[in-house]
Amino acid sequence: MEELLRGSATQMARAIRDREVSPVELVEAHIARAEKVNGEVNALVLPRFEQALEEAREAEAALDGSGGIGPLHGVPFTAKESIEVAGMPCTDGSLLLQGQVSAEDAVVIRNIRGAGAILLGKTNIPELAIHYDSNNLVYGATHNPHMHGRTAGGSSGGEGAAIATGMSAFGVGSDYGGSIRIPCHFCGVSGIRPGRWTVPYKGHSPSSHTMSVQLASEIGPMARFIEDLELLLPIFARPDPTSDPDVYGASFEPVSAAGLRVASFEEDGITPVSDECREAVRAAARALVDAGHEVVEERPPNQAEVRECFLTVALSEIGSVVWPILQPHADQLSPQLRYMLETKVEGEQLDLASYVGGLTQRVDLERAVAAWLEENPIAICPVAPTPAFEIGSTVIDVNGTPVDEVDLMTLCTYVNLMGLPAAAVPIKRSADGLPVGVQVIGRRGHEMEVLAVARQLEEAFGGWMDPEAVGQDVA
Repeated sequence: MEELLRGSATQMARAIRDREVSPVELVEAHIARAEKVNGEVNALVLPRFEQALEEAREAEAALDGSGGIGPLHGVPFTAKESIEVAGMPCTDGSLLLQGQVSAEDAVVIRNIRGAGAILLGKTNIPELAIHYDSNNLVYGATHNPHMHGRTAGGSSGGEGAAIATGMSAFGVGSDYGGSIRIPCHFCGVSGIRPGRWTVPYKGHSPSSHTMSVQLASEIGPMARFIEDLELLLPIFARPDPTSDPDVYGASFEPVSAAGLRVASFEEDGITPVSDECREAVRAAARALVDAGHEVVEERPPNQAEVRECFLTVALSEIGSVVWPILQPHADQLSPQLRYMLETKVEGEQLDLASYVGGLTQRVDLERAVAAWLEENPIAICPVAPTPAFEIGSTVIDVNGTPVDEVDLMTLCTYVNLMGLPAAAVPIKRSADGLPVGVQVIGRRGHEMEVLAVARQLEEAFGGWMDPEAVGQDVA
């Protein structure tokens, strides 16, 4: 069972179908693991163990029936707190939303449950899923499983920690500015932010009522192994035209990646990047050359312009819609969220001309990056400028340069605003044992190609980084 817990969700599903393990045994083992390690990392903040066991018993009984079973039958999973689950709290980690309970499952939860998976509970996030660190006044801070006191990232940080420690076989994350990729990079697991409008968004809180969220945010899977992302993404992406008419029903036929031109870049000219994160990109580039790709050093176009466009649209919306609601209750906000809003957002007002101009400019910027990606179908770069920093930090030292927490996201937000798919995959450890990953970026509609290249990197570097493998046992 211990070997199975450290394996992939794909292996777990196969073991259940082959009657090597029962759904009840598998769920019980995950609960035991969570009870052993969660007190140290504080990742799983809303467990539903009794309900999960009852569902596991039903799944076990179904194995003896004549009907078919789903591809995830009996496999335990978790979801970040901002993904709605019927009957469960959905506070977005905010004191202002305590008592808020969801009436129905998010579409993605419905899709996953329809495939037979069993929800163990919900995991921690930053307040309102906004900043870089899963630390809030409702549930407290999630610790990095590789080093207590360091962040697991945000906003899907609880997911990253739960998956890394074996509490969960896979997880549901979402990514508006790196919120899947950053926790994967910090915690040593893998995940993919799909291209725009690939996965139904209904049931995510905050919802997609603002234009920047509609354009930049996606729900996606996180797991220890790339084979799981390949299995999960088509399940996540089953469209629901009644709730998400923009989701187009992408094709997820398996592909092999060979002989591609891969653009490699270590920084974006906006934010400094640590030597360790640069070296991870160089190592990944060498591995892809060995895998038969042509790797060139080249940055995508208009990185500074895309960042400015992102800020114009996002800060206009937050400053005009979100901050006026939150400001009277600032004393109830977490220190990190308050710092970000007061330093980056306060005073921002919706200037219609610049806001519309930003949205219009985005179209031209997307055309430019789409043309560039036809020449360079894959790009690799750092996920973030540093490995995991201390919990609660608002200013981070990067090679001697102080950088505000929110400004660490520039390497990710390019992908978000341009609507591109991007996966995070572990590459190496820092000098003090923290995971360091890279992101693999591709063309819209080519998620499986992105994952095929990520799998090559997983094969070269070993993928998932076990927190217990370097003498830092969270248990």
